[in-house]
Parts: sequence; structure tokens; C-alpha cells
Amino acid sequence: MKHQAARIILRTTLAAMVLAFSATGSPTSSHALEPLPLHGLNENKIHTQPWFQETFLDVGDDIATAIDEKKRLLVIWEQQGCGACAKMHEINLRHPQIVNYMQKNFFVVQMNLRGVKEVTALDGEVRAERDHRGHTAVTRTPTLQFYPTDVSEIQGKAGIRAEAYRFEGYWKPEVFLNLMVFVKREHYKTEKDFITWYKKGKGLMKLVPVKGVTS
Repeated sequence: MKHQAARIILRTTLAAMVLAFSATGSPTSSHALEPLPLHGLNENKIHTQPWFQETFLDVGDDIATAIDEKKRLLVIWEQQGCGACAKMHEINLRHPQIVNYMQKNFFVVQMNLRGVKEVTALDGEVRAERDHRGHTAVTRTPTLQFYPTDVSEIQGKAGIRAEAYRFEGYWKPEVFLNLMVFVKREHYKTEKDFITWYKKGKGLMKLVPVKGVTS
């Protein structure tokens, strides 16, 4: 109930912030939004968010749930002591526009690179998070794994072969936002890669400034 209430409050706040900006035109410092609060660490001393989904870490079930909600499963891998992970939370995930876009389009599950929680992979095998990361070839944090929105695309596949796309490391806010756009709009199906698409500068989403938060 506590997490559900927090999610409802956050969604309402985000919607109000983005709506308030919508009539102002192009982003300028005078129209900067208030940053979202920085949330604390979880029991593994890793930053978390109240809108991250708490699931049984069954990848197949999480994909199905995401599809039912008309979203895409996004697994974010982090670990204790990861400076790039902390920066992602301290900067990117304090931007209302970024969080609003992610909540609207992605079903986000966090996994711990060194964790011991059981994960049920698409091959049906149950492994600890720290072993599942090897199964999906995750070697660094943060790693963002995006899964398909069509179950036919994952049939007979497991590990990294089942992914639609992935990003690794820290990306500045505007680039980070457009990573989400790139996957949401499925540009990965026609473009060579994200960087090539981003450099074209077409169809990019502009980032609304946030007070006191810099990249």
C-alpha cells in the first residue's frame, strides 16, 4: 500500500508538471521544472525509485504484464558502489519529463548485478540475479535491457537473444530521454544504431530544463 500510494502521488505530480509546461513552448530556463526528490537506497544500498515494479522476477511473466499494460519491459541492472548508477538516479531520474515518459511507456524492473534473488529466465531456469546476469551477458552497470512487445519475437529465444535492444553506462539527460524514444518508436528495427539515429537530429524529443539539476 505504501509503494502504491507513493506511485499515485508521483504520477499526479508528474502529470501536473508536464501539463504546466505544455503551453509554454520551447524549453527555456525561465520555464524550468522543479526536480523530483532523490529517493533513498534499498536494502542492497542501491538507489531505487517508488515507481519501479516489485515482481517475482519471472522474465516471461513480466513481459506479459508489460504487454497487458501496453508497455515494454525494461530491466535496469545496477550494483552497490556504481557511480554511474547513482548519477542516473541523481540527475536523469529527477527529471519529471524523463520519469513521466518512462512510467507511461515502460514496465521497469530493477535487478542487482551481485544479487541473490531468484530470477526465472525465459528458458525456465531459475538462477540468482548474479548468475542470471551472465545468462543475459550483462557485464557492467547500469545496463538497460528492453524486451519485445510481441511475444512471438521471444519464442524459442533466451538470454541476450531475447532482447529487443540494450544500452550501457551513463547518458546525459537529453540523450537518455531519447534512448527511450528510440526504443518506444522502434527505430532500432530500421536504424543502424542509436548514435547514428541521434546524430541525424530528426524526431528527437527536447528536454525541459529542471532547476538545479545539471548533467
